[in-house]
Parts: sequence; structure tokens; C-alpha cells
Amino acid sequence: MAVHGSRRRAGMFCCARMSSLRWRKALKPLWFLPLPGRRSCWKCSTNMFPTLDETDRQILELLQQDARQTNAAIGEQVGLSAPSVFERVKKLEQRGVIQGYTVRVNAAAMGRPLTAFIRLTLAFDEKHEPGLKSIAQDPEVLEAYDIAGEDCLIIKTRVAGPEQLHALLSRIRSKVTVQRSVTMIVMSTLKENGALDVAEGLARSSGRNGASK
Repeated sequence: MAVHGSRRRAGMFCCARMSSLRWRKALKPLWFLPLPGRRSCWKCSTNMFPTLDETDRQILELLQQDARQTNAAIGEQVGLSAPSVFERVKKLEQRGVIQGYTVRVNAAAMGRPLTAFIRLTLAFDEKHEPGLKSIAQDPEVLEAYDIAGEDCLIIKTRVAGPEQLHALLSRIRSKVTVQRSVTMIVMSTLKENGALDVAEGLARSSGRNGASK
């Protein structure tokens, strides 16, 4: 079944409606950071999480700057005790606001200086579901997203060079039926791993809540 971008934009892919689509299971592995307690997709819900207060926002900003900070150090900056910070962070984790902690690794130092994005248009045939699962498990696929528009899938990868990139493309083509692919090689990085603007998100959330009263 071919699916076009216009149908996606019309809301066909609302997660509340996807249960009837036979390839829903195929897309599940690509949701690398599932949201605990998720009720519906971003188009169907404008209030997926409880409102964050100013102290939560400050804690999130500090953790995005340096997640190794101690609760005591954070508490000094937000005016709370270390146990109070611990409880707030724990609740943010349980609510899915904080989804995890990680380390940024220099890809070039690991022998993978070439960054590329791969856009794919795929056929929805018998290879589709198992193929997507296999692609999501490939160690050279860093990120993969189901997207609206002309293409179906976009992949981010970091590899040692053109030969390794070609090998990845060959593996992808062996797993799914590719109707169209576009590979974009990054020449230079202007911004990467940017911190989320928590203040802006808080303002929008407050505005929605005020409008709904």
C-alpha cells in the first residue's frame, strides 16, 4: 500500500489510529525514545505531560548543561536541598520528561569522520516490516525517523569513509525495497546536540493551559 505525504498530513498517521495499519509494528523499532504514558501523537494532543514549574525548568536547563552535576550543586543554584532536587529529578524521569543520560563521543576520534543523511522512499511489500526492524538494529544507523512528505524514512549515520557508506546503502537495499534514495554528505557541522529551550516550551505550555481555562 503506497502512502503519500498528503495523506500523512491529513492525520492518517495519528498514533491513536495506527493500530489498524499492518505496518505499525515495523515502525515501532524506529521510535528510539518512546514517551512513557504517551496517549497520542503530537498532532492529537497539546498537553501530553503535566505542566512544569519554574524550578523544574531550571533543573532541566542545568542538567542539559552538565548532567554530571550533583543534586547538592543543582540545589544551590535553584534554592532547594539535595534531597528535594533528587525527588524532582526522579519525578521528571518517571513522567518521561527526562528520557535518559548519555555521553557525547567524538566520532572522528573513533575513526568515523564522515556524517551522512539518507532519505528513502520504500515500497510497502513483504520485506517492509522485517526490513525496518533490521535497519533499526544496524550499528551504523545512529538515528532513523518515519517522516511525512515525499520520502518515508530518513537515516543519520557516521562512517569511516565512502566505502563504508556504500556498504551501509547496500545493506539497506538488501533489507527493504527502495524506490528512491538520496544521500547527503555533511561538509561541516554548524550545530549539533543543541539543548532544548525549556523556557520556550514552558511558556507555550502555560499559554495552552491558560487558553483552555
